[in-house]
Amino acid sequence: MRHLSVALFAGLWLGCGQLHARELQVPFDHAGRLEVIDLPLAEQLGLFLDEYPGFRAARLFRLADGSFVLEVTLLDDGQRLRQRTALNAAEAAALSTLVTERLSVQVPGEALNQEGRFIFLIRMLPLGLSCYGTGVPILLDIDDASAFTGAYLLSSGGAFFLPYYLTRNRPVSYAQSVLGVYGASRGILHAYLLDRALFDRSDYDSSTNRRRLFAIILPLGAAETVAGMHWAGRTDLSAGSANAIQWMGDAGMAAGALAGGILDLAGRNVSTLALAGGVLGIIGGNALAERRQYTYADTDIMGFTGLLGVLSGMTVMDWFSDDPGRTTVQAAILAGLAGGMVAGDRLVRHRDFSIHESVIIAGGSVAGGLMGTGIFLLAGAGDHALTAATAGALAGFGTTFLALAPDTRPSGRSQESGDLQLGISPIGIAPLGLPPRGLSPLGLLPFGLSSLAQPPLGLLTRGLSPLDLPRPDGKRAGAAGRLATAGGLLLTVRYDF
Repeated sequence: MRHLSVALFAGLWLGCGQLHARELQVPFDHAGRLEVIDLPLAEQLGLFLDEYPGFRAARLFRLADGSFVLEVTLLDDGQRLRQRTALNAAEAAALSTLVTERLSVQVPGEALNQEGRFIFLIRMLPLGLSCYGTGVPILLDIDDASAFTGAYLLSSGGAFFLPYYLTRNRPVSYAQSVLGVYGASRGILHAYLLDRALFDRSDYDSSTNRRRLFAIILPLGAAETVAGMHWAGRTDLSAGSANAIQWMGDAGMAAGALAGGILDLAGRNVSTLALAGGVLGIIGGNALAERRQYTYADTDIMGFTGLLGVLSGMTVMDWFSDDPGRTTVQAAILAGLAGGMVAGDRLVRHRDFSIHESVIIAGGSVAGGLMGTGIFLLAGAGDHALTAATAGALAGFGTTFLALAPDTRPSGRSQESGDLQLGISPIGIAPLGLPPRGLSPLGLLPFGLSSLAQPPLGLLTRGLSPLDLPRPDGKRAGAAGRLATAGGLLLTVRYDF
């Protein structure tokens, strides 16, 4: 009897474990839109009806071990039944391909995935209002103020309606939206770097040089937009993979620029190295994304740990040097960026974060940095504000990350969409910690990012780019001032998915 009781208890315990196993419902199609196939759709697609008499609906679930379960709801003599069939990864992929192919033939409207189109169009508008809208009248060499304004307004509006028209009957997935906007915005920066690499220290007060610059920006930005969207669509990238590519592309450009500064190269060589670093970053980001199953939020958390690494590197440098030179600053930033992004990859490797969770982690990090700085300032220790900000940001990140990590879903879940979040761009790290005189932090924004904040000529006519900073004159900016510059350079609020 005792053995029977033990056996029953063990069976109940194992059964409870099975009941609590987590199953994630996944879509049937490659576009990620079709989660339930009901009877009318099954009749259109010619699926399941012969294999499952009394078919009513089908759903697909992924288990924690990577296998799948096809759950079919049946109606038999007025009773509703469920039949579950185990599938391996190859069988589930074959089913997904079959459903996608049948959708494209039998239900064409369902196969057109435009889930990322509205985000793509909304994010193209500020680019039109700034760089691309300004570029058309400059390229046409319009001198009359009224005509210039009219051409600017017309081309700014066209930056919305032209993509709207061109994408009306084309798929625009989340990944295509990410790489499309990445090409449009970073194409501006790539054109600027290319111009500097070819013509060295160009004087953008000259109308000829401005026209030459925009003659590169407009076609290159358009070409990179189309190329990015085509790449994401042709390879069926996820939004997380696309975000990893853009983050690594940005980090590669920043690393190239910093390496050029460390090597004390000439301005045009630094620009060339930044371009090469961007290309290598994109290639590396794609290779990394193929080995991981990142969500969009995972890669944003990686980027945020990169920023924390930058602040940590600057803080360590500040401890050991009262008057660091430019090379020391750039080396600390480069080491911090690399270490932070590697740490971020490790942290999210076996966890899939949602957008809401990444926003909370970002908010906790920023709030922790603000509180740490505030405490030190109230205590009269303003000279250590950078240390306080870094410690507070790390504490805020750690607190929110550890609080949310147990609730994250098993790796490999589908992407989520639609929310407001903080974004961090490592392109802007080159000027951090340096004391440029007479310039606001906004004036130091990289050319591509400045297009989201002000007309780009405001940056160009300042005569200072993030790749050609003045050398320190022996006077150091205060820690609070450097922290404010870092925040202005690296943080943007944007609507993402």
